[in-house]
Amino acid sequence: MIDSNKSRRHEQFYGFRERPFMLQPDPGFLYMSEKHTTALDLLELAVINQSGFCVISGDVGVGKTTLVRELLNRLDDNICVGMVTNTRPSFSELLQLIMASFGLKFDAG
Repeated sequence: MIDSNKSRRHEQFYGFRERPFMLQPDPGFLYMSEKHTTALDLLELAVINQSGFCVISGDVGVGKTTLVRELLNRLDDNICVGMVTNTRPSFSELLQLIMASFGLKFDAG
């Protein structure tokens, strides 16, 4: 069982203002290396040019999801983005995920 008091003591000891290592990626903790900056620039360019599809790939833990969340924070509210994070579904399931991300109804037939 997790001891929340122990967690708070660690936060106080290390001087954290926020809890580190949350389950959801937080763009506030994104380290913008040269590669991250380039990737974010390319993502923004894809949105500006209305590219129909854009892929981010890399090893686990390098910041892909956090980078995409940063992009979403920067976009105007009038831009509609569909994000699919499960890359292993069947084509039908993938189509359902894409349509759901844009708020479209899907008829299995």
